[in-house]
Amino acid sequence: MPDFVFQDLGRPLAPKPIAIEFVTQNHAGAALAWGTVESPDRIGVFAIDLEFGEVIWLDVAPYGRSHIRIHKAPNGAVYIYAGNPGRFLKYDIASSELVDLGVPAEDCNYWLGHTIGPDGLFYIGSYPETHLVSVDPKTDEIRGYGKIATDPREKYIVHPVAGNNNIIYCPVGLHHRELWAYDAGNGAKTQILSEQMMEEQGSPRVWMGDDMAVYGSAGECTFRCMPDRIEEMDAPEPAQAVNERRFGNYDVVRLSGEGRLILVDANSGEEEYRETQFQGASVKIYSVSCEHNGKIYGGGFQPANTFEFDVETGVTRDIGMLTTGTIQVYDTLSHEKGLFLSSYMGCNQDFFDPISGDRRHIGMFATTHEQERGQQLAKGPDGMIYAGSVPIKGMLGGSVVRIDPGDFEVSVWRNVVASQSLNSVVSVPETDEMFFTSTVRGGTSALPSEKEACVMLWDVRKEEVSWMGHPVRGTEDYGRAVMGVDGYIYGLSGASYYVFDPTTREVLHTAELPVHTTRWPGMAPHPGGARGLIIGLGDDAVFALDSSDLGCRILARHESVSHAQGMYLTTEGMLYYGSGASMMGVDLSAA
Repeated sequence: MPDFVFQDLGRPLAPKPIAIEFVTQNHAGAALAWGTVESPDRIGVFAIDLEFGEVIWLDVAPYGRSHIRIHKAPNGAVYIYAGNPGRFLKYDIASSELVDLGVPAEDCNYWLGHTIGPDGLFYIGSYPETHLVSVDPKTDEIRGYGKIATDPREKYIVHPVAGNNNIIYCPVGLHHRELWAYDAGNGAKTQILSEQMMEEQGSPRVWMGDDMAVYGSAGECTFRCMPDRIEEMDAPEPAQAVNERRFGNYDVVRLSGEGRLILVDANSGEEEYRETQFQGASVKIYSVSCEHNGKIYGGGFQPANTFEFDVETGVTRDIGMLTTGTIQVYDTLSHEKGLFLSSYMGCNQDFFDPISGDRRHIGMFATTHEQERGQQLAKGPDGMIYAGSVPIKGMLGGSVVRIDPGDFEVSVWRNVVASQSLNSVVSVPETDEMFFTSTVRGGTSALPSEKEACVMLWDVRKEEVSWMGHPVRGTEDYGRAVMGVDGYIYGLSGASYYVFDPTTREVLHTAELPVHTTRWPGMAPHPGGARGLIIGLGDDAVFALDSSDLGCRILARHESVSHAQGMYLTTEGMLYYGSGASMMGVDLSAA
C-alpha cells in the first residue's frame, strides 16, 4: 500500500466578525470588551483591553461544546453558562480567577437566550428536556427547577423572559406551541396559551415592554402575559435593551474577522478601529460537494458562505453567502447551467451561475411543505434534480423533492415513507428510478413512531414509489449511498454497509465497516481513481469500498480525519474534505 500524503490546502472561508456583548472595567479602571467564540479551533469567552488590545481568554472547551451565554453582574463579576452538560462559571475580574460553580441540571446541552430576573438571578432555558436553571450572583448559588414542559414531545425552551413579579415566561416547542409561566418564588407553573394556539408547530415569542409587562405573540395573535393566562391585545414593541456596550462616547459593537475592534461614535455614527492581539474566529467547513469548471465547491457553518478551490492554482476564495439558509450549506450540485445549493434553515434551495453571477431563490420548503433539511442533491435520469428531505423540528415525515433546472419549477411529495425522513439519493438511469435511503428520525426533537428504516426506489415517470426494502434488518438509519462503477449501489447503515443491485432489487452483500463512526456525510458522492473506488471517512481513517470484491478496507489514517466533515472525490482520485476550518487534500489515485 502506498504512503499517502495529506495536505492542508488552507482555510477557504474568511474569519467571521463577533458581536461585543458588554463592556466592563478591570481593577485598574481599564475598559474590557467582552464576547464569545464558538469556532472549530476554540470555544470560550474573551475580554479585550480597549487601550492596549491585550486579550483575556477563558477556555470552556474542557467542559464540552455548546452555545455560551454571558452576563455582567452588578458585583463586577462575569457569569458564564457553557459546556455539555451546561454549567455555570464565574470570572472574578479583580483576581483573574475562573471558578466552576457546577452543573445545575444534567440534561442540558443547548440553549437559546437567557433572562435576568428582578431578583438579579441569571436564568437559562434549555434543550432537550426543557430544564430551567439559574445562578444567583449575590451568593453564587446554582439551581435547577426541573422540567418545565410535561409533554415529552416538547424539547426546547426558546428565549425566556422574566417578568417584574419574578414569573419566568418560558416559550416551549417545537413540536407545538406552549407558553409556561413559572413562579421562581414558589415553583408553581402554568401553561397559559389557548388550546387553539397550541395546535400550531413551533414556539411563541415573548418580550418585555417599556411598561415592564411581558408580551407575546403566537402566529398573528399578540397578547399580554399573566401568571395564569394570556390577554389578547395589540402588544407594544419590545423595550429598548439597555446599552451595555457604551465606553465613553463610543459603542463597542464588534470584533472584525481580522481581529480589529470596531467602535461607533454615539454622536456622529462614524466608525473607529482599535487593533488587538485577538485572532479572528475561524469558520467551520460543513460541506465539500462538487467540481465545477475546474473548481471544488463547498460551504460553511455559521455562516453558510460558499467557497471555491481552484484545482490548478490552489487558490481558495470565499464567495460569500449564496444561499437563503444562513446556518449551513448541505450540498452544492454541479449542473451545466450552474450550481444548485441546498441549505439550512428552511430547506432552502438556490441557484448560482459562477460565470454570470446570476442568482435565484428556488424555494423555502419549511414554509410550503414543513421541511427543514435537504442533505443531498442528485441529477435524475429525466434531467430533473432530486433531493430527499427531513421535516421541521418536532415533526415526522420527509419528502421527495424535484426541481426542474429549466424553469426552476418545484414538485414535492410528502411522507412517501410513512413518518420517516429521506437522507441520501442516487440516480438509477437503467430503470428510470431514483434510489433513496430513509431514517426513522424526523425533525430535531421529534419522537420516532417507526421501528425500522428502509431504502426505496422512486419511479421518475410514474412519480411514485416502485419498490421498498430493508438491506440491513433492524436498522433505524440508512445514510449515504453511492453508485459504484459496477452499477451496484453501496450504502451505509451505522457501522455496516450493504451492496444493492437496483435492477434485480437484490441485496448482494452486507458487512461491517472497518471504522466505528463515519464522518458526515460518510462517503464521497462518486467513485474515483483508476479502480473506481468509493471513498469514505470514519474515525481517523480513509476507507475504500472496492467493487472488485465488494470488500471494504482502510487506506490510510490521519489526525485531520478525526475532525472531518464534507468530502468530494474527483474522477482522477483526488480526495478533498473539510477538517475544522481547513480544506484537506490527499491523492488516492494510486490506491
